[in-house]
Amino acid sequence: MAGKAQEKPLIPNTKGSSKGDGDPTQSPHSSRSSTSSWSEEPVSSNLDISTGHMVLAYMEDHLKNKDRLEQEWLALCAYEAEPSTTNIAHLPENEKKNRRAEAVPYDHSRVVLNDLTNISGSDYINASSITDHDPRNPAYIATQGPLPVTAADFWQMVWEQGSVVIVMLTRLTENALPLCHRYWPEEGSEVYHIYEVILGSWRVSPLFVLSDRPTPFPAFDGTPATPRDCSDIYRKTEALPFDELVEPIENHEDRVEVHLVSEHIWCEDYLVRSFYLKNLKTGETRTVTQFHFLSWPQDGVPSSARALLEFRRKVNKSYRGRSCPIVIHCRGKKLTNQLPGVSGRLTRNYFAPSDGAGRTGTYCLIDMVLNRMGKGAKEIDIAATLEHIRDQRPGMVATRAQFEFVLVAVAEEVHAILKALPQ
Repeated sequence: MAGKAQEKPLIPNTKGSSKGDGDPTQSPHSSRSSTSSWSEEPVSSNLDISTGHMVLAYMEDHLKNKDRLEQEWLALCAYEAEPSTTNIAHLPENEKKNRRAEAVPYDHSRVVLNDLTNISGSDYINASSITDHDPRNPAYIATQGPLPVTAADFWQMVWEQGSVVIVMLTRLTENALPLCHRYWPEEGSEVYHIYEVILGSWRVSPLFVLSDRPTPFPAFDGTPATPRDCSDIYRKTEALPFDELVEPIENHEDRVEVHLVSEHIWCEDYLVRSFYLKNLKTGETRTVTQFHFLSWPQDGVPSSARALLEFRRKVNKSYRGRSCPIVIHCRGKKLTNQLPGVSGRLTRNYFAPSDGAGRTGTYCLIDMVLNRMGKGAKEIDIAATLEHIRDQRPGMVATRAQFEFVLVAVAEEVHAILKALPQ
């Protein structure tokens, strides 16, 4: 990344204004919230000041010069990832577990489940391990929004990877269309079971038993409809009594019981859910926190970088001091708009695929770049960082608008950190 550091770099304005922090039904800092003391300001950082100013100059140049931004994006679209195969994802028995055939993990970086404890005896899930500097310790797990048939696999992955934070970047529904299966308990206190859809028929999956406890707020999915109205057809089937499960629960090595402990509506942009997980075989328990961002439209980017940056700070506050990967998922759409006369994936605005890659990749890129800067990195190359991420999962950051949003978000956070540093 070239360019001289400016003494007083200008910070580009984001489109739109930041949404308010208030919630119409409950203060975002409820006395019942265990996270009411979390800071919304940038955390202390080891940011190298000269690097920060250089980054701001780079961002300003690209955001003002649309031709330069266009050229960089086209170069990123033309980038060929390291030769990799996706053979496992395309096995006939795994095809039903993918939302789209083109949005699948590479064989070398896919998350491998323990097939001995999987209900279908499979080790496959559409999820990729994303590393930064240490290939032995993934920083993130990028995955598609769970399907009814993969919800049990999702919780198995969370358990086996030791993850304690889930970042959800999609609503359950948008414009009356379902985007993601509700893979957590909704309300009430009864024990019920996850159902898998196999070739149009229903089959009980006894691997993961889910239940929930009363919550301090009504269940909320960020849509005008009620949670009951938004429940998909799979939830309308009758649950079998516990003693009528297909297989006795003692015959499996690992079962995970999931309780929805609380659901905190922080503001109109995001909410936080806490889950209580229990391994019914070993009795081991864990707490998993899901951060659900609601203000990222499927066809665009958030109207304000500020809301996502505040969201990220809360995620990192919860995650701080841990070494397990953060699970990040979204739901994309099939992207087209190919350049005339160009074959393959090179496009003017889009880089397919996007399920578990578009918004997920955008969040990963923002977080990885800011984390590197926060650790005092002297050089930051955002394009090279994106290529590094794309070597591990195809299609990460799917549109030019998402790439531009990364530049805006990083610039805003760096500016805030520099402003907070002692002069």
